[in-house]
Amino acid sequence: MINLGIKGRILLLALIPVTGIALVLSTYFIHSQLQSLDYALNNHGQALARHLAIASEYAVFSGNREILEALAKQALSEDAVVTIIITDKRGVTLLNFRNRLAETDIDERQKIRIFSQPIIQQIITNLDEDEAFYTEEDSTNPIQETLGWVAVKLSLDTLQTEKNESIFNSLLITLLGIILSLLLAIRLGRGLTRPLLKLHCAAEEIQRGNLDVHIKRESKGEMRTLEEGFQSMATALRKSRKNLQQQIGRATAGLHESIQTVEQQNTELKQARQKALAASEAKSVFLANMSHELRTPLNGILGFTRLIQKTHLTSEQQDYIETIEKSADNLLHLLNDILDISKIEAGKLTLQKSFCNLSSTIDDALSLLAPAAQDKGIELISLFYQDVPETLFTAADRIRQIMLNLIGNAIKFSSAGFIVIRTMLEEETNERVLIRISVTDQGIGISAENQKKLFHNFEQLDNSMARQYKGVGLGLAISRSLAELLGGEIGVDSREGDGATFWFTIRCHKLQHKQGEQTPMPQFSGYSVGIYDPNETSSLSLMHILKASGLKVYPHQHPETLFRQIASDTKIDIVIMATSLDSQDTEILQSLLSKRRHKTDFSIILLVNSVDPVTLLFVRQQYECLCIPKPLRKQEIISALESLLAPHSPQQTAEISTGSNAIDSLSGYKLLVVEDNAINAKLVAHILTQVGASVSLVENGQEAIDSYRHTSFDAILMDMHMPVMNGIQAAQWIRSQEANDAHIPIIGLTASLLDTDRENYFQAGIDAMLVKPADNGHLITLIRKLCAQPEFSQRVCAKTPPSVDADTDTPSPIKTSLTSMLIKEIPDVRAKMQTASAVGDWQQLQEISHKFFGGLGYCDAKKLRAAAGRLHRCLISEEYSTITDTLADVFMEMDRLLASHKNDRA
Repeated sequence: MINLGIKGRILLLALIPVTGIALVLSTYFIHSQLQSLDYALNNHGQALARHLAIASEYAVFSGNREILEALAKQALSEDAVVTIIITDKRGVTLLNFRNRLAETDIDERQKIRIFSQPIIQQIITNLDEDEAFYTEEDSTNPIQETLGWVAVKLSLDTLQTEKNESIFNSLLITLLGIILSLLLAIRLGRGLTRPLLKLHCAAEEIQRGNLDVHIKRESKGEMRTLEEGFQSMATALRKSRKNLQQQIGRATAGLHESIQTVEQQNTELKQARQKALAASEAKSVFLANMSHELRTPLNGILGFTRLIQKTHLTSEQQDYIETIEKSADNLLHLLNDILDISKIEAGKLTLQKSFCNLSSTIDDALSLLAPAAQDKGIELISLFYQDVPETLFTAADRIRQIMLNLIGNAIKFSSAGFIVIRTMLEEETNERVLIRISVTDQGIGISAENQKKLFHNFEQLDNSMARQYKGVGLGLAISRSLAELLGGEIGVDSREGDGATFWFTIRCHKLQHKQGEQTPMPQFSGYSVGIYDPNETSSLSLMHILKASGLKVYPHQHPETLFRQIASDTKIDIVIMATSLDSQDTEILQSLLSKRRHKTDFSIILLVNSVDPVTLLFVRQQYECLCIPKPLRKQEIISALESLLAPHSPQQTAEISTGSNAIDSLSGYKLLVVEDNAINAKLVAHILTQVGASVSLVENGQEAIDSYRHTSFDAILMDMHMPVMNGIQAAQWIRSQEANDAHIPIIGLTASLLDTDRENYFQAGIDAMLVKPADNGHLITLIRKLCAQPEFSQRVCAKTPPSVDADTDTPSPIKTSLTSMLIKEIPDVRAKMQTASAVGDWQQLQEISHKFFGGLGYCDAKKLRAAAGRLHRCLISEEYSTITDTLADVFMEMDRLLASHKNDRA
């Protein structure tokens, strides 16, 4: 809508009604006048025709043409009359007179109107007075006879002229009225807009800050009231500004004082921050030193544990040593998490994912905590549901850490009963699964109010619990962060006095083929097992394992039903009995042994809630039965069943003897190894050829491309830092040349793997990353996985755990050979490092140290590798101020290694 001012609105207000009324009235009067003119013309034409009809009665009757012409000439004397036509009753024209003056115009326009009247003869009949049928009506209504017709044609020009004059006059009067109204509206609008314009000018002055505005009050009525109000407003604004300026002055003075106070506080805060940073740095140094001090004895424990494992041990000793090793290994992981709590809070903790067996991971956690649970008389029960895939791509060490925290807390806050660990499948897609793992105890429970305090750093329910149960309240906080990093969440369901269920979820990739799923074992086909376990949950856990293996299972919660089944004709090959070794269980066991002596076609396996080797040995010797400690491990159950059901089966013997080799075999695989470091190349080639692979060696990315063009490989193992063309460039070229259905797995090898590097490698098309030194078994398994499942790529990244000594995987002969190669390379590497350091070429020094550091992982030079690792990390983090000292340490270790090698040769 058009934005009009007051003047325009006044004009519209004045003109619209007046114009509307004028147009309506003009239209009405014009219409009425035009109708009157038409009516007058029609009356005149009818009257003229009627007059001629009456006058020409005698002439038509008598046939006197002269009288008719005289009448016609008299009628044609009028300008409007154009033609007069007289006909007899048969339609024969007696007279046709035209107005010669109007004839031309009539022919051109043909604007005429015709009026006609009949010529009637009046006949009066004379009747005798004695006529019988004479009536009064006959005397007043004479007989009429039509003699002919008179037609008069009148021109419409005169009528049209009169109409035009009428329209013109009406419109002229209307226009004059509108103009007069417009003039009056303009005059009235000026009277209103002039004072408003003055007010507008005054408002602009006030807007510019001039509040000393004076308005002349010349108007009357409401406009004068408006002017007075505006003047009062300007006066009020002037007073308000004055007061505001005074307040601003006072506020400015107060603000100045506040600013001085804030500046003083900022100075104090800055000093406090510097102190806090110094304290944090001191804490970091302390933690680093403590890390070194703690790792040293733990590494010693791990080292001597591995040495003990190489000696001749009984099965109990072997199990005990394995438990020690796992405990020390997990202690190292826990130490890493405690030292890296700041990384967790900053969101910088990353996961090292790989293929893992989820069932074995859970069993490992249960085995580690079994002694603590059994000391309190608590039984650990694992329910691994059959629809859960066993082989997953996730961080097994972090899952184990969460499990240790949750199960450890459950044991801590329980005094008896049992703890159930359930592993369930929540969601499943074509590529990913959501797994839910819960830990349910029968402990003291947690109130709703206290549940809100969980999962926060250093938070415990109350101080009394901290004294009673010990701990610092860090485990659940770490578990929460790890669960979120694993793509899930963590929570608790509990009521005070009614136990608690801690649960967490993980979201991870699964294998597309059926390799990870539980499948029946053909060697168990046709065998049946009877179970006696009063604990229904424990019995259900064992049933899951046995049914998944293809066995027929008969569970019993009461010994009477078991004995009846044994006495019946039902075939039972093995009886598995859970016992607590109390008097009641001992009686049941004696009865079972007695029945076995009478019916020797079944074996007995005892499940004992103890991992004490002495107790287990006593049970085996006392009852001459296989004895398996709780918590149950799937592999132990399967091994025990195999030893009883098929102890001499050639097929089983072959499977047992070759199973491991079959898993690790790469027979028939054609692999390309791209490595510029001769030591690394020789070691990787040795590892792969030992398991049957055919290996081709090249030294850089360009040679890898040339080999790829001419030869077909099953997989490519490629170093990332190489001369001529690095691993990223080579991988990008290979991916650009691949067909849609021809994907070759590429495994990257690097001595260091930062988060930023990881993304660059994956974007280049590398399927998996391994950090040197890589675990031999993991390398072989990864090659088989990627070759069998190429679509499961683009996010595989793993490295040897810090607690595992990768050197133990390298056979002694090849390690000696690699060390000899290293001795030959040291002088050249040292010279290159000295040159790069002297000119400050840190990039070149980083390339040299990276290549050198990667090769040291497979040689007998741990101290030199540690020093080279420190140098490499300094170069990556650009800590150039410490490079000189670190480089000196590397050179010192080089000299020691050379001197040691020289003495050995002497």
